[in-house]
Amino acid sequence: MKLVYQYANAAEQHGIATVEGDYKSANRSHNRVLEALHRLDECEPDGRRRLDCLLGHSSSNVRVWAATHLLAVETERAIAALNEVAVQNGIIGGTARTVLSEWKNGTLRIP
Repeated sequence: MKLVYQYANAAEQHGIATVEGDYKSANRSHNRVLEALHRLDECEPDGRRRLDCLLGHSSSNVRVWAATHLLAVETERAIAALNEVAVQNGIIGGTARTVLSEWKNGTLRIP
């Protein structure tokens, strides 16, 4: 669970930095999100499935990150989480809409 916590914390920090326009902090947080994701994947074949618990997180930022990384393995639940955020105004709602559109078009590259 430690890796899931690290992932969620980095995802939340990424969202905050993005809204504040702090690209340096956003980039560092982005790298920490991906590092935690890769470590989860190394732990077990479907390690990223542990992110499932984040689909109901209080932070929209965390939900969008987790849903994006779960699209290939928990498609229905991930799409539902993205749809919930996609109705929001602002950058995070726009991000959710873009992820859904790219997924539908088959052009989304998920690490």
